[in-house]
Amino acid sequence: MPGIDQLKKGVDFVTTIAQSLDKALADKKVSLQEGLGLLWDARPAIDLFKAREEFWTEAVDVDPEERDALVVYFEDKFDISNDEAEGIVEDYIYWLEDTFTLYKKTVAFIKRRGDVEEPEE
Repeated sequence: MPGIDQLKKGVDFVTTIAQSLDKALADKKVSLQEGLGLLWDARPAIDLFKAREEFWTEAVDVDPEERDALVVYFEDKFDISNDEAEGIVEDYIYWLEDTFTLYKKTVAFIKRRGDVEEPEE
């Protein structure tokens, strides 16, 4: 799905950082080598920041099928040692998906009414 490439890069970044942190904190401390590894894993943040407008445009224009694909993509990529914490994070992803759907429905409703100014996105 070419329309969600930037969003998938965002998912890749978040899951990589979460998994690196999970591994680094397994012994309740972060060594110098682990800290440098986290910095290395954070490199994609620069490209994501540079592409933030494209990222936001994709996020706003994503359709339900693409959103479902992103949720599945996240679930496949996200794996940490604490299954309970992993489940909570995945629940938040579902909540964000539902919240975004509600936001888009609200904007569409406001546009149809015509007597209310459209909110800025």
